[in-house]
Amino acid sequence: MTSLDCFHCGEPADGEPPITLELDGTTRHFCCQGCKAVCQTIHSEGLTGFYDFRTKPAVTPKQLTTAEVNRLRELDHPLVQETFVVPVKGAQEAQLLIGGITCAACIWLLENHMKQQPGVVSFSVNHTTQRARLVWSQDQAPLSDLLIAIHELGYTARPYQADEAEQALKAEHRSMLIRVAIAGIGSFQSMMLAFPLYFELVNDLSPEFVSFFRWFSLLVATPVVVYSAAPFFRNARRDIQSRHLTMDVPVAIAIGLAYLASAWVTLFGGEEVYFESVCMFTFFLLLGRYIEVQARYRAGLTGNALAGFQPTVATLVNGEDTDIVPAHQIRPGDIVRVRPGETLPVDGEIVRGESTLNEAALTGEYLPETRHPGDTVHAGSVNGENPLDVRVVKAGAQTRLSGILRVLDRVQSEKPQVAMMADRMAGKFVGRVLILAPMVWIGWRLAGADNAFDITLSVLVVTCPCALSLATPTAITSATVRLRRLGFLPTRGHTLESMNTIDTVVFDKTGTLTRGELSLTGTNVVGSMDEETCLKLAAGLEKYSEHPIAKVFHRRTTAAVEHVENHVGGGLSGQFGGMRLFIGHRGFVEKHTSAPAPQVE
Repeated sequence: MTSLDCFHCGEPADGEPPITLELDGTTRHFCCQGCKAVCQTIHSEGLTGFYDFRTKPAVTPKQLTTAEVNRLRELDHPLVQETFVVPVKGAQEAQLLIGGITCAACIWLLENHMKQQPGVVSFSVNHTTQRARLVWSQDQAPLSDLLIAIHELGYTARPYQADEAEQALKAEHRSMLIRVAIAGIGSFQSMMLAFPLYFELVNDLSPEFVSFFRWFSLLVATPVVVYSAAPFFRNARRDIQSRHLTMDVPVAIAIGLAYLASAWVTLFGGEEVYFESVCMFTFFLLLGRYIEVQARYRAGLTGNALAGFQPTVATLVNGEDTDIVPAHQIRPGDIVRVRPGETLPVDGEIVRGESTLNEAALTGEYLPETRHPGDTVHAGSVNGENPLDVRVVKAGAQTRLSGILRVLDRVQSEKPQVAMMADRMAGKFVGRVLILAPMVWIGWRLAGADNAFDITLSVLVVTCPCALSLATPTAITSATVRLRRLGFLPTRGHTLESMNTIDTVVFDKTGTLTRGELSLTGTNVVGSMDEETCLKLAAGLEKYSEHPIAKVFHRRTTAAVEHVENHVGGGLSGQFGGMRLFIGHRGFVEKHTSAPAPQVE
């Protein structure tokens, strides 16, 4: 950046008259009044360290138009905030998606700037997901003022939407898969070209063939280094400039030196090239990271599977009429109708109807519970037999299901202590490796070794703390996903670390332990009818029900039962020839038949 470049954003500062500002005895030039104003704000708040730690020029701020300000002001409306704002201990919490972040210095600036805004209780940004958690007091500052403060720094902020996050996760997964594929193809091709050299067949090859193999290897390795290994170089540059060393630094140095040295030998002659080593090293490192991304991708799918229990539309009751409306338009006090097989979009109270609800997503109990008028029901429950009219008590982000999803988000954003310890150890280890590598080269050169470069390169590769940096987050993510699939929901990031100290486990109900997969274990026949006929009649009745117990009979041969009726909370009745049939709870069957009940425990 020259003296005539904007000190804040790096754009040409060629305005007339020049826009300048005296900072700490130095004249700084700016391209516009906006950059000057932002720099003044950063300086006045004591945040000038941003300019020391940033890895690239800041985003150019822009003056918000009236229309843009009005769009941000719309987010102050209570009805709009119901979808993404939740109350927490006398304040409000919102999940935001931040745009324009390029490095760790951006996060440092944002967090320190926002914490000085009136009403802000806490503000933290996750660099990986670029999601921010904002907790503020609505009484001291409206949300739009805080979002405007973010925009005035040159960044963007909007309410976090799970669908956008899922799309970003898919894009990262797809990009990583392409990088791994290119590195894999390059590895196999370069290895084939290096095969004669490994078995010392080079003496049997003419110099023209050796040159051909090297040039072709250069052609194969170039896309691997330029595209597949690009994240290593990008991250290493960021880490060096932010003074925070990670495994990407020695990896990038090793790949870059090996590639450049091999290219030099190819162009000007020499003994050894390392193209196959570069490709293989890149491939295996990317493969390890792909496993980590795959674990996070599956974790995201697991969380989004629970989010799938949130309907996007609802049936709003207006007197005798009903309208299909987006679920986010439902408000407390509205009446919504939930038909059989539909999922409740809100928390509320039944005002009309009686049915069974499957609440497995919330309670873990796979057997449906009968609900009557006046009972409380929750979003995510699946309606069984009959329509229900529910008066809305909580909707959107206020429902119990949304609370569970927020717990999932919190677990994903928190870094366990063991992961932070691994990061710290990796950083110290990398620093020592970077000091050791040039010492190794100097020592071997002084000893007269011709292969000092090879030895130094080996030190960088062998000492790469890949397992330390990759194994910990991958293991934690995979274990968390596995727990979720088994029905366990970790509520804090440190849960896995403390599980080895558990000596007593308390289970609250049977749904916590059972799998919900029912089976027929035995049959007790009362009367003269044989067991097979009884089972056919039972299956003939149960095929008209979606109750978990009824599903046990769905795979059996059925009898042609007619006039089947569903008695909510009781069972089923039907007609087979001249015989009246009943199946269900013991009390229900005893009420409608005089047959003796079987003597079972």
